[in-house]
Amino acid sequence: MRARWLLLSLALLFLFVTPGEYLPGVWGQLGLTYDGLLHASEQIGRFVAMLASLALLHESVGTSGLLVGLYVLLAPFPGREMTVVRLLLVLEFVEHGRELKWRDWLAPYDENADLSSCMRLPMPRLNWWDIFIVAGLIVAILMAVILV
Repeated sequence: MRARWLLLSLALLFLFVTPGEYLPGVWGQLGLTYDGLLHASEQIGRFVAMLASLALLHESVGTSGLLVGLYVLLAPFPGREMTVVRLLLVLEFVEHGRELKWRDWLAPYDENADLSSCMRLPMPRLNWWDIFIVAGLIVAILMAVILV
C-alpha cells in the first residue's frame, strides 16, 4: 500500500514538474509534457523493477539472509553494525505490525525487560563457490570498465 502512494507521488512529480514540450489537447493545458511523461515512465519502471527484485530476493533468502548479505557487503564501511541492526528493527516492526503511540517511543528504557526475544543472525562461512562468483563479478565489472 505504501509503495502505491510512493509510485503515485513519483509519477505526479515527474509528470507535472519536468519541463519540455507540452502534450496536445487538454493534457498540455494541464501542464503535462512529453519529457515529463518519458521521465515518469522511466522512473516508475525502475522503481517497480527494484521493488520486484527486492521482493524476489527477500522471498528466496529470507530476512536473516538479506541482513547477513547486507552485513557482508557493508564490511568496508564503519557503521555497518548500526545499519543492519536498524534495518532488522524496522523489518521486525513492519512484520509484527505492533502499533505504538508517539509516547511509547519516548518512554525510558526498561532495564527489567525480557530480553529472551533477542534476534541473532547466523553468519554462514564463504565456500569456494561464493568466492568464485564474487571474483567472476569483479572481473566482469573490470572488463566492462576497461572496454568502455
